[in-house]
Amino acid sequence: MPPVEACVLRFAPELPEQPELHSGARSTSAARAKPGLPGGRGVAPRTCARSPILPPAAMLEPVPEGTLMKFAYGWALLAGCVGLHAAGLITLSGWLGKAGELHSQRFLLRLWRLVRMAGAIILLHMLQILFWALFYMWKDCMPDLSTAFYFSAVTYTTVGYGDLVLPPEWRNMAGVEPLTGILMAGLSTGFFFMALNRMFEEQ
Repeated sequence: MPPVEACVLRFAPELPEQPELHSGARSTSAARAKPGLPGGRGVAPRTCARSPILPPAAMLEPVPEGTLMKFAYGWALLAGCVGLHAAGLITLSGWLGKAGELHSQRFLLRLWRLVRMAGAIILLHMLQILFWALFYMWKDCMPDLSTAFYFSAVTYTTVGYGDLVLPPEWRNMAGVEPLTGILMAGLSTGFFFMALNRMFEEQ
């Protein structure tokens, strides 16, 4: 885009008027007056300053270095959690198909089966929380593993007490982990509902 000329008028300060003593003084005062506006109020010559106007694209702030890599880390952690959780649920599904306790008419056997299945699902979630905690330790976001595991747990479960926060350069990761936790909790709920539905259908 070509630069646009911006013209500015610069006014000279007014000169104090000298008292007129005689006709000769009037001519002297008139000679001292600057040419321009009437009454001796002159203006400086009109000057133009060329101020370039930047295109809108140049006004945008550049993407900070390493931001795309941080999003790649978040995507990799999400993919790892999905893979781990899916593998665990598939294993549990095969375990339910081989065992006949879930379809047994004895109440205590069916109850114990569901308790063990819930415990296995909780263990899967704990492994994913540990997965995120190890990442925080690797990137020096938390001082020790216990603190990292606590922060990961309250973030993964979307509790978010707010007593611990990530460094400013990693704060975007605090939004990826709760999304992962919500997705994994939904998968676990669907699987548990499937197991209960299968139990009721076999009665």
